[in-house]
Amino acid sequence: MSVPPRVAPVPPSLSLVEQVDWNDCAAACLATVTGDPLDAVKRAVDVPTTHGEMERYLDAHPLPNDLVTVSGRPTVRALARQHRPFVRSRPFERRTLVLSVAAPVPTVDWHAVVLDRGSVLDPGGHFDERRLFTTPCIWATEVYPEEWSLAPVPDPA
Repeated sequence: MSVPPRVAPVPPSLSLVEQVDWNDCAAACLATVTGDPLDAVKRAVDVPTTHGEMERYLDAHPLPNDLVTVSGRPTVRALARQHRPFVRSRPFERRTLVLSVAAPVPTVDWHAVVLDRGSVLDPGGHFDERRLFTTPCIWATEVYPEEWSLAPVPDPA
């Protein structure tokens, strides 16, 4: 008789992890999509965090993800209308994305937010949906939390 593989627990939904410092929005977004504690994320990446570090963190994590090709700083609305930059075909409102967008303040280059199936999860509280969709997007990656909950977990024994 074979034993079915253990399955990772299903996250109830994405819960916003708020920034605790002015420059840890990327780490807070990584914690939001992975469920990892913010302190653990901040030990793994530099703060402030580069796009490359965000990508490396997600690639090393069991959460499935695909980098999105963002060219020319389109607004988030313009990105939503495109299909070519995305690896998988699905309606934009069903996507979960980690985005870096033009910063809401002139002293910062960019700000990270999560767009989870149409809901804006902003660790700094700067963007609502209307403002986000009119803001230039700089970098993006799509994550698949619904698949991560189905991934087999290695048996520790």
